[in-house]
Formats: sequence, C-alpha cells, structure tokens
Amino acid sequence: INVSPADADVYVDEQRIVHDDESVVVELAYGEHKMKIHAPMYFVYEQKFIVEKNKENTFTVNLIPNFGSLLIMTNAKEAVIYIDNVEIGKAPISQEKVSVGTHTIKVIAPFYKQHEETISIKANEKLQKMIELEPNYGEAKLFSTDSNVQIYIDGKFYGKGKWEGKLSVGTHIVECKRESHQSETINIFIRQGEIQNICLPQLEAYYGCLKINV
Repeated sequence: INVSPADADVYVDEQRIVHDDESVVVELAYGEHKMKIHAPMYFVYEQKFIVEKNKENTFTVNLIPNFGSLLIMTNAKEAVIYIDNVEIGKAPISQEKVSVGTHTIKVIAPFYKQHEETISIKANEKLQKMIELEPNYGEAKLFSTDSNVQIYIDGKFYGKGKWEGKLSVGTHIVECKRESHQSETINIFIRQGEIQNICLPQLEAYYGCLKINV
C-alpha cells in the first residue's frame, strides 16, 4: 500500500499497521480484507479487497484533502493575525492547511481599530483576504522650554524636551519629570486624524543652596 500523506494511519482489518514511510507491506491470509486509512484534515479512505494465492495486491492511496489554504494581507504594519483566537503571526501571512468550515479571523495592529470577521473554508480552496483596517490614531507634538524634561506617556519614556508621533484615539496621561524638580502630570485627548501641539508645563525646582562654615 503506497500512501500519501506518508504519515497517514493505516488499518487493515481494524488493526493499525506501523510504518515509517509511505510504503506499507502487509502479509495476509487468503480471503477478503478491509483497509482504512486516515490522517488529520483528510477524508477517510476505506476499501475492501481480496487476497489470492500467488498474487500480489498493490494499492496507491492519495487521501483527499479536507482543508484549504488562506492568505491574509492588511494595510497596517505590525498587524497580528489570530485564527479562532490562536495567534499565527504578522501579516502578510499564509496558512497552508486550514480545516474546512467556518473560522473567526481577528486582526490587531497599533493605531488601528481591531477587526474581526467570520470566514468559510472549502476543501482545496485557496482563499485570499485583503483586510483594510480603520485608522484609530491622531498625532501629537509635545514640547517644553526645558530640554532636560523627561517625557512619559502612559508610564512609558518617550524622550527629553520634545516628542512627536502617533497616539491612539482617547485619553493619555503625560508626565513630565526632572531631577530635583516637582513632577507635573497632564491629561491629553487624542482625536482621529488631528495633529495637536501641546506645550508642557514648566517644572518647579525644589532645591536650594546650603553653605556651611566650619
């Protein structure tokens, strides 16, 4: 019995035949027998056959795929793809074996709204999906008159004195810090597609000078 895929499970008369490659050789008594071959994501193959004296039976069995393939592309960089809540990698990404039936695709990317949809895969189908994610960010330009001020946004350090870049839509906490100065915190609200210029507050020093004569 020649089998494809090579790792398929082969049963003859309900007994599993251990094999290391695609060729399976079995010695059987004369008479009728039954083979059953199956592998994950393939249709099960079953057949009855007769073993006769001085006659060799040869079978070539190519299991029929019960899966399709899927290619996912997006318009966003660093988009992470999930199929049925299992992370498979970053787009663009191709999955060669996706089981037949319905699946849930979820796409998450920085500065874009999360996308989720249900797809249906057919046997031998090569499905391609181009997913256009909806932007969910604005831009902010933060600057201070003091170049030594450390800028933190939502607890993460972004630079000294000034910073500009994308931030997701919504409220963010900006904290300004400098050694020997009183820290200041402000809230900023980022709107979709807008650019905001934000002057950071001046920090008040809390140190003085101590002179000691001995």
